[in-house]
Amino acid sequence: MRKEELQGTLRGSYAKNFHSRQLTHAEKVLFVVAFLGRGIVGQIVSTSAVKQAWPKSLLGVVFHSKYVLESEDQGWIGRIRSGQLILTDDGLAHLEEMISAEESLPLSDKTELLVFSAKKAHDFDSLLRQAFSSAKSYVLIADSYVDETIFDTLLGFIPADVQIDLMYNHDSGNTFHQVAKRFKVQFPNFHYGHYPKLHDRYLVIDGIGFVIGPSLKDATVNAPAIIVRLDAKQSAKLTTLFANIYKNVKKNA
Repeated sequence: MRKEELQGTLRGSYAKNFHSRQLTHAEKVLFVVAFLGRGIVGQIVSTSAVKQAWPKSLLGVVFHSKYVLESEDQGWIGRIRSGQLILTDDGLAHLEEMISAEESLPLSDKTELLVFSAKKAHDFDSLLRQAFSSAKSYVLIADSYVDETIFDTLLGFIPADVQIDLMYNHDSGNTFHQVAKRFKVQFPNFHYGHYPKLHDRYLVIDGIGFVIGPSLKDATVNAPAIIVRLDAKQSAKLTTLFANIYKNVKKNA
């Protein structure tokens, strides 16, 4: 399915803050498959990856294979062959049906799942801007692919005296580094470095962690876009993970 067709299957234009315990087990499987598959219909996700990524602290229950069967019975996910799952058009449509109200992204000690429908890049950015602009001490960013647009759309909203550490795998080339150098003139506490093994995408803002589905530059291009806000315990783990990697990363600035 082409990107335009994928976006066209989403009928609404809202974002919702989901409390996971209000979801059925089948819906929880749907969310995890959609998250791992970047919201792309037909993208193969292994059952083992779903089990490994299944956060009991967020979803409130230990993973069980019968939940996968329940989601299959609903038609929300499909099975290519043993151990290989995909998000279906019906699954994508069901995600949209549950998205019924826009929510803000306050910084609080509560683990929650947020989903953004197609063509809601502005809302996705707005919520991140709110979080970034509220930073008091530091912002840690791990994003596998960055480009120069993030400085204007997101990072420029962080207060200039806040420490900003950015770790990435791929960049858009010379333009990104040129803009980064100019950005550092106004934001002297900004530092960034290349980590070639980075695959995941996450943020930590003053001790509150966020796991994000898309790269910051992509927002909801491959809808639905998913953000998981972590509680204090999980945020501390994410902060330690970032610190242990970043201390060995060669900084560009």
